[in-house]
Amino acid sequence: MHNYKNQTDKGLKEKSRSKKNLCTRMFFLVGMLLILGTTLVLGASHIYSIPKLNGEELPTLDPLKIVKVNTSELEHKDHTYETMLESYSEIERRLNIHLLKTNLEQDNENQRIEIYGDDDWLRIDVKNYILGDTKNLKWNSGEKFPTYDHGEIYYSPLDLELQLILSDEQLRRGLNEEYLGYYEYEDSFVSVQGYKVNVLKTTGHMPTESVKRVAIFVGDGIQYKMSGQVSKDTLIEVVNSMELSKTWK
Repeated sequence: MHNYKNQTDKGLKEKSRSKKNLCTRMFFLVGMLLILGTTLVLGASHIYSIPKLNGEELPTLDPLKIVKVNTSELEHKDHTYETMLESYSEIERRLNIHLLKTNLEQDNENQRIEIYGDDDWLRIDVKNYILGDTKNLKWNSGEKFPTYDHGEIYYSPLDLELQLILSDEQLRRGLNEEYLGYYEYEDSFVSVQGYKVNVLKTTGHMPTESVKRVAIFVGDGIQYKMSGQVSKDTLIEVVNSMELSKTWK
């Protein structure tokens, strides 16, 4: 009986020690998960923009970030926004934000601006952001696109599209943009301001002046996409002239 009791006591001690070791390991694992979780949250303050072209990844752009804007002056319904504006400067005033802009921009009556999105994301479309040397641009009633006479340098005005991430959830999702169809990768460069830029162009057999080009880049966490029928050199010149505005009218 005496030997059996000793063996039993020894077995209970071993079980107790085993439980303690198991608890120690569990606390260690939980601690590591909390550390890793914190690291992931801290690392999620930005996400790199990697657009795709017909399934192929394009060169990585600068990181997208959460942008703080004022949406109280946007027309909204059930947390969905849709507002029409008439000037680029008015975007900055309404949203209380400084955007990249160029001295080549003409704040003209032919600009058409639409802001739409929700509490997670905003998209801003600026039609005719830069007119260049195009002439006689007119918006005809009921038409979605204006008429104009092309110039020697600008075969069309340049349009500008901006995408802003407003929430952590949208930042985790990213923008997941893919360009499909009649586009091909043409070039990448770093702008004068230090932004990484990808240039795409339309494919197919067409006159040189009819080729449409798109410059995609991220500036201060906001994605910009400039497009129009201009040469690559002209598009690069415009992108290089984009600077963060300090004030707005």
